[in-house]
Amino acid sequence: MSGIPFSIINAFTTDTYGGNPAVAIIVQEFPESDDMQKIAANFNQPMAAFIRPIDHDSEVANFEIRWYTIASEVPLCGHATLASSGYLFATPSLVSPSVHTLRFRAKTGNVLTTRRLGDWIEIGMSAAVLQVPPAEEAARLKSAVQKGLGKEVTVKSVRVGGDVYESYLLAEVDEENNVAGITPDHEALLSTGYMVNIITSSSSDPGVSFVSRMFAPQVGVPEDPVCGSAHGLLGPYWSQKLAKGDTEMLAKQVSKRGGTLRVSWNEKENWLTLAGQTKIVLKGELLPQFNLRFDLPVQNDLQDLCQLGLRAPEADLNCDVLEHHHSGRQRNGRARKSNDMDCAAVPDCLEALIEGGLCPDEVDRYVNGQRLLCL
Repeated sequence: MSGIPFSIINAFTTDTYGGNPAVAIIVQEFPESDDMQKIAANFNQPMAAFIRPIDHDSEVANFEIRWYTIASEVPLCGHATLASSGYLFATPSLVSPSVHTLRFRAKTGNVLTTRRLGDWIEIGMSAAVLQVPPAEEAARLKSAVQKGLGKEVTVKSVRVGGDVYESYLLAEVDEENNVAGITPDHEALLSTGYMVNIITSSSSDPGVSFVSRMFAPQVGVPEDPVCGSAHGLLGPYWSQKLAKGDTEMLAKQVSKRGGTLRVSWNEKENWLTLAGQTKIVLKGELLPQFNLRFDLPVQNDLQDLCQLGLRAPEADLNCDVLEHHHSGRQRNGRARKSNDMDCAAVPDCLEALIEGGLCPDEVDRYVNGQRLLCL
């Protein structure tokens, strides 16, 4: 059986060591949420995107998508969607070369659209409807941000997102505070109460409209190297402040890895367009994992059991002898499925197969004329 394809891709960069990494995992059906969370934690990347193909024609392909950090599922992630698009567009077995548009439907119902534009990928998403907090709350948030960034930082204003972005906070600081050089106190930033904390300032670089960083300690992300969804707030905020209208802005996220984005905001439709480049750094397959429950009658003849394809890890079924090599250690192997099992001859003793390591010690085993439960 073939494995589950995955790739690690850097978003908003062409640098192998820059941008924001994400792992894209292609599934036919979404695993259980707990399993997706464990897989995301195992990859230990800033974000894992699970992508389920739906349908496609010669120009457009449709998918469902779920996003996970190492600690929890999140409702939206722009960088992982753009990174995943880079992988899909570069993989003809997944997306035909004639396809130029990908649509991703999130669990929330929100739809993100990406388009291939030469070596750039454009992603469109709903922008935030920025809200100014009441005076008392604004003062609390400014204080919390200042505590998280350092007393020398001047917080000029704060905004919060609306629908979809209700867990996002944006704080503008003085350009002189050097956003790139700030060393945040992640524990202190938890006191804002927001999942995503965006810090931004204007830029002295004439070619760059604004710079930013993003911190999300609440969901196990001390800092997101380049955050696409953060620009759902940054785009409208700076477009209005700089009177850019729908003119494209160049933005820099100034984390250690860094990244470059082209940003434009359509105020009338409240639609945000980001463009970035991607760099594929790793491809592979997740080996199939079987979490099967067997509830079988115990028989003297184990031929039926072998025909199911079960074998004991590090044990040999050879003629009428079950050989296993403990080497002074106790085996805890999980039952596995195998299509190359030689079942020509099997031992007639179920206990011997169990002793060979078929089931781990923690499972329920009932041998004496009852049933075998193997999880």
